[in-house]
Amino acid sequence: MEKYFLCLANSLKRGGRCIAGVEVKVDDNDQLTVVKSPLGIPCWIRPIDLNTEFGEIPNKTAQAIPLLSVVRLTEVEPCPHQAHAEDVYFLRMEVVGNILPCRMALEPLIDTLHDCLFYDSERSISTEQFARGNYSLMFIHACNVRILPDASKKRAKYRMEFTFRGHYYNMPVTDPDYLNYLENRAKGAVELQELYLTLSLGMVYEGRHHKLIAGVISPDSNFDAGHSTSQGLILRRKREPTWRKCEERILTRAECAAILSATYTPTYKGPAVYLRWKNGTSCFLPIEDIPDMEPRKRLALSSIVLVTYEDEAGRVEKKVRIIKRPWLSLFPRMAQWFRRLLHF
Repeated sequence: MEKYFLCLANSLKRGGRCIAGVEVKVDDNDQLTVVKSPLGIPCWIRPIDLNTEFGEIPNKTAQAIPLLSVVRLTEVEPCPHQAHAEDVYFLRMEVVGNILPCRMALEPLIDTLHDCLFYDSERSISTEQFARGNYSLMFIHACNVRILPDASKKRAKYRMEFTFRGHYYNMPVTDPDYLNYLENRAKGAVELQELYLTLSLGMVYEGRHHKLIAGVISPDSNFDAGHSTSQGLILRRKREPTWRKCEERILTRAECAAILSATYTPTYKGPAVYLRWKNGTSCFLPIEDIPDMEPRKRLALSSIVLVTYEDEAGRVEKKVRIIKRPWLSLFPRMAQWFRRLLHF
C-alpha cells in the first residue's frame, strides 16, 4: 500500500530522527487533500525503520526531508504501539515535492478536537497513561510564544513557553533545524507573536513520556496574499536534475582488493549494493536495474559495473549495474583494456 504525508516533524531521536506528518492524498492536478479521522482531525503517519534499534530514521536520510515536504511511502504497514498509534513500517521513503508555508495551507492541519495537549497540562505523562493512549502527535497554532535557553543543559538547548486553550505549557524544542537557528541568531530569551508547532510524545525517559516540540514552522506572510485554502495545498513538484552518464567501468584490482564484501540490499531510495571495505568503512550504491535475486545476497565483485553520472550543476552520482552472468563481465573488461590500448 502506498501513502503520502506532509512532513510536519523532523526531530532528534536516540541518535537519529523522528519523522512524522499528516496523511494527504494527491490528485492528478497536484491538489492535496488532508485525510481526516472519523473525529474530524487529520490522520498522522510516523514512519518506523525496521533496521534501527529504536525505529529512528537515520540522520543521512532524514536531512533530505525538511518540514512541509510531501513524502511518498511504499509498502506501508501499520504498527501501532500504545499511544504511538501513528507508527507504520515501510519499504521506501521519497520526497516528491513540498508546499508553501502560508497560513491558508497550515490552518487545515490544526488539531481542533483536544482541549489540552496529550491528556493533561503537565510536562509529561506516566507509562500507564501512555499505555492507555490513542494518539501522540498534534499540530497547533501557538500565540504569545516565549523561547528561552534551558539552563539545565550543558550545550545550548531551548524550551518554549506558550498557552493553549487556557493552559500553560513549557516544552523542550527537539527540531534540530530550529535549534540551529536559535543558537546562531538568538541571544537570551526570544518572544514571538505566533508559531505553528508539531507536538509529540517521546519515548520513555526516567519512567515518563515527555511532551516535545518536534517541529517549528514560522508562517510567511509573503505567501498569504491572494491564496485561498485550496491554493495553499498545492504540491510543488520536486525538480529532478538532468544526469549525464560520463563513465562506466568495472572495479579495478585495487578496489576489489580493498573491498571486504558486496551485498544486494533494499533501501529507502530503492535497491542498492552495500559495500564493506577492509578499513572498516561502508557505503550504499544505488542499482540501476532491479536484479532478479533475493535481498541480502552476496555479490561477486566481477558482476559489478560502476556507472558515474554528472548533472548540469557538476554534482556527481555513482550507481551500480549488476551483470547477471559472470562471464558477461569479460565484455566491459575487454572494452576497458581496448580503451587503454588506444591511449598508448
